[in-house]
Amino acid sequence: MLSNIDTVQFLSSSNARRLANEIRERHNVDQYPVPIESIAQKEGVIVKPTLILSDGVLVREKRNYIIKVNKTIHPYRQRFTIAHELGHVLLERLYQKFANIHECSTGIFATKNKEERFCDSFASYLTIPDKAIIEFSEWNRISIRELVKKAHQVKVSLTPLVWRVLEHAPYESGFLWFRMMPKPTDPNDIKLRLSWGVFPKSERIYLPRYVSVSKSSPIYQAFESSEERFYKGVKLNFGSLRARRNILIKAFGQAVLTIVLPKEIDPDIMLTKDKDSLLPFIGVDKLERKENGNFT
Repeated sequence: MLSNIDTVQFLSSSNARRLANEIRERHNVDQYPVPIESIAQKEGVIVKPTLILSDGVLVREKRNYIIKVNKTIHPYRQRFTIAHELGHVLLERLYQKFANIHECSTGIFATKNKEERFCDSFASYLTIPDKAIIEFSEWNRISIRELVKKAHQVKVSLTPLVWRVLEHAPYESGFLWFRMMPKPTDPNDIKLRLSWGVFPKSERIYLPRYVSVSKSSPIYQAFESSEERFYKGVKLNFGSLRARRNILIKAFGQAVLTIVLPKEIDPDIMLTKDKDSLLPFIGVDKLERKENGNFT
C-alpha cells in the first residue's frame, strides 16, 4: 500500500492511479468489466443497495464500513459510486480520518474538494484500466460511437470513459457537455447551455457553466440529427476557450457531447477510418456559410 504521507500532497491524480492499480493487483483483477462490488467486499466493505437521496453514502459502524448506494440510479453509475466510496475507505485507512457519515453525489465534474476529486479519479482509474482503452491510443480510432460501445463493454458511464480516453490519447484535448436548461437565476430562460467540461491534461482552461450556445453553431444544430458529426474550424467561445477548433459532436436526447480535438491532429486523419465508421463531414467553408446564415 502507498506510504502514509501528507494528505494534501497525496491527493493527486497520479496517486489515485497508483492506488487503483495496486487494488486491482492485490485482488488479481486483470479483466474488465472490473468486479467493483467484489473488490469492495474483499476489502471488508459491505455494499447495500437502498433508497437514498444521494448517489451513495459511506458510514462506519464500529469497525465495519458500509456503502449505501442508491438503487434507483443507473447500474453503471452505481458501480462508479461504489468505487468512489471505496476510495474514501482506503484514504481513511491511510490517514485515520473519517466522518461518521460521508454522503456524496458522484460525478467527476461537480464542484468538489480535493478529496472528492481524488476519489472520483480513483474510481475512474479503478473501473477503466489502461488495457480497456488501449485501442483509443490513436486519434483516427476515436469516435463517439465507438466510445459508447466501449462504455457498455466496460460497464461505465460515458463521462468517465471519455475523460480517461482523452487523458490517455496524445496531445491536449477536451470535451464539453451541453444541455437544454435554464439559468439558475431565471427558470424560464431555457437555452442550450454549457453544463460542464474538462481538458484532462490542462488546468489552464476555464469553462464557465450556463453560458449559452448560439443557434447558428453546429453544436446547437446537432439536435437536428442523432448522427455523430465531425466539423473543422468551429469557433468556440466558452470562458478561456476562445479559438477555432476541430470537433466531434453527437446529441443524446436533450444533451450534446462535443469532443475538442488537439491542435496537433490533422483533421483529415479523422476520416481515415473503416468504411463502417466514417462520419458525416462538414468542412470549414460550408461551416462558415452556415454560421453566416447561408448554409443549406
